[in-house]
Amino acid sequence: MDEINAIEVTDLTKTFGQKTAVDQLNLRIEKGTIFGLLGHNGAGKSTTIDCILGTQQCDSGTIRILGIDPVKKRKQLFQKVGVQFQESAFQMGLRVHEICEITYSLYTNPINWKEKLSAFGLADKSKTAISDLSGGERQKLCILLAMMGNPEVIFLDELTTGLDPVARRDIWKTLKQLNATGVTIFLTSHYMDEVERLCDEIVILKGGQQLISGTVEEVVTASGEKNMDDAFLKTNWGGDTMNTFWLLYKSEAKLSFREMSSLIFGLILPIGLMALMGLFAETNEELNNSFAAIATIGLVACGIMTLPLSLSSYRERKILKRYKVTPISQPTYY
Repeated sequence: MDEINAIEVTDLTKTFGQKTAVDQLNLRIEKGTIFGLLGHNGAGKSTTIDCILGTQQCDSGTIRILGIDPVKKRKQLFQKVGVQFQESAFQMGLRVHEICEITYSLYTNPINWKEKLSAFGLADKSKTAISDLSGGERQKLCILLAMMGNPEVIFLDELTTGLDPVARRDIWKTLKQLNATGVTIFLTSHYMDEVERLCDEIVILKGGQQLISGTVEEVVTASGEKNMDDAFLKTNWGGDTMNTFWLLYKSEAKLSFREMSSLIFGLILPIGLMALMGLFAETNEELNNSFAAIATIGLVACGIMTLPLSLSSYRERKILKRYKVTPISQPTYY
């Protein structure tokens, strides 16, 4: 009999109104794997995790964690799965030992949290208020609390965001130690060096759809790039990274210049000439004739400039539309 995977997702689809957040997603994550779900903001990562955990009801598809339906048997799964707390979920006035004791009481087979507190270098912080911990110390506490039930699978969402390099590497070491005990880790991250260091398998999402999957090495090789940073960018933007950004930059610059040129030649310049002629006109008749002539010139100039500029802007607008960039906006890299 084949061993049950840690996580299996088949044809997962989730919509919110007219927007499809996750579209026919399939995942197979073996036990003992560190798995990374990647994608820029809005790609569908958080919705996917919510559906896998059963906190969001998917529209269609099947999900199993350790062979268990997370919606129908949520209480049973609670003892086998750890989930990272967000800092906003903490009562910051609690002390470290208090939040540990509360979480400990929820499980039937909890770990010895005092030993883990020492292993994580937090033994001397036991009586410290959570609000007084550093960012790295809070994140270590998050991992400890996620481990409290002695789980087989742990979900961590952007665990090291905002931490300094030293704190991030401490967290990496902790996760590697945890994984060495056989725990499956499902994580999301915007740091590609972190993904390279930690993940055995990854999937990159865009618009709720899977773009590419495999080991980090396989994804980098398939992209033709030298590292995960460039591979991620190329995969998301669908072309050579530098060429793509240069193309977008030129398209936005050209579009802005042409639209500004239309405004200057078709409106601002004729009005300026009218004002100038008004200063030198000696009679009302001369003034009216000057205004009529300049207005005619302005209309002709507007027509001459606007039509070619509009036609030549068509290509730039197509380029921006292809990469889903609104003119005069910055693309979201991660």
